[in-house]
Amino acid sequence: MARSRKFAGDLAFKKTYPALFGLFRNDLLPENCQIIGYARSHIELAEFHKRVSSKIKLHSDAEKDLIPKFLAKCTYVSGKYDDPASFENLNNFVSSVELPVSGKKHRVFYMALPPSVFIPASAGLKQNVYTSSGSNRLVVEKPFGKDFDSSKEFANVFFGAVWNRFYIDNVQITFKEKIGTEGRGGYFDEFGIIRD
Repeated sequence: MARSRKFAGDLAFKKTYPALFGLFRNDLLPENCQIIGYARSHIELAEFHKRVSSKIKLHSDAEKDLIPKFLAKCTYVSGKYDDPASFENLNNFVSSVELPVSGKKHRVFYMALPPSVFIPASAGLKQNVYTSSGSNRLVVEKPFGKDFDSSKEFANVFFGAVWNRFYIDNVQITFKEKIGTEGRGGYFDEFGIIRD
């Protein structure tokens, strides 16, 4: 069984990859799990690995020895969020990574995107990258819409029938961040720090 996860972007390097390394360090990721970053930026794999490892806090030499093994699980594909050909390229890449694995191939898509690209990106994933030989999971992190009306529209279009107390176990809202906007000012100008 293989699991693929897709991550890239500023906070991915600061938060997501260190958290994934923690899972890897504690042997909590499936053995065949591959982590595939996807974003618009063109980054060479060596630079991608450098950025991934730069934010991981190591507590021992043993952890330092795990970094190359973790990075071997991390790859990167660049593409657009509204271009079917980009998602077809991503699917071809994911399929090639999954090729040596027999059995079901599960894919988890973690989306930390601005609301303006969420709908085309999620549609591109569903139409081009969802697997038919396992399960697909979509994890959404970020605000839904720019205001109340666009948030309601999002919920109705995608999840209206299941976003209620019968299908949601819990909702957690955490406002904990020590870092500043650090290069994300344009994003916050458009969407706002509180809404993020």
